[in-house]
Amino acid sequence: MLSLRRPWPYYLLRKSSFFPSRTRKIGVNRNAVKGLFFAQAVRSGFVPDSLKPTLPTSPARGSFLRKAGRWAIGILAAAVVVCAAVLWLYNRPFTSEKPVVCASRFTSGNAIFPVQVAVFADRVSSYKPRFLGHTENSITLRQVASVKVQSGPVFADVVIDTAGGSPPVLIHGLWKKDAVTLSAAIAAAQSTSPYPVRSVEPGTAAAPVPATR
Repeated sequence: MLSLRRPWPYYLLRKSSFFPSRTRKIGVNRNAVKGLFFAQAVRSGFVPDSLKPTLPTSPARGSFLRKAGRWAIGILAAAVVVCAAVLWLYNRPFTSEKPVVCASRFTSGNAIFPVQVAVFADRVSSYKPRFLGHTENSITLRQVASVKVQSGPVFADVVIDTAGGSPPVLIHGLWKKDAVTLSAAIAAAQSTSPYPVRSVEPGTAAAPVPATR
């Protein structure tokens, strides 16, 4: 008698009955994909202008923030350019006749407008620029009694003592090599001055010169 039952390998091959499948189909929203491609095409400029108004636009708040950010960046860049131009204009050498020694910006009082010093044939002038004008102090070579260099690790100060009881002139914030150069320039100017001036060695004192009639 023939058996109507199927052989046991048949049930092993039927995954749906013997081994139930737990897989899950993943669907794709075609309309959403089309919308993304359409928006990208609008940004790229491939869609006619007649179809662009139909696309959803960004909220007004985002556009306002972008415009405000651009304006802020532009104003900041313009302010930086103006400040750089003002600093360059006010920190130019105040004379072209003689070499100018400039103080370092890393010292106190010289960060924005450093002091400038120049030695002329008859005087020593210090120039301090400001936003509205400048301050210039001059001392004649006949009034220079001594020149002292007070050196530190990196920077140095030049003290010019005057004859006749006047307060000394302090030039603060020079580099050490610039301070030595300034002291040597004052001594050289006194030695070659056409006026009756006694030469002063750098860092030494000299007796005051009597006034001539």
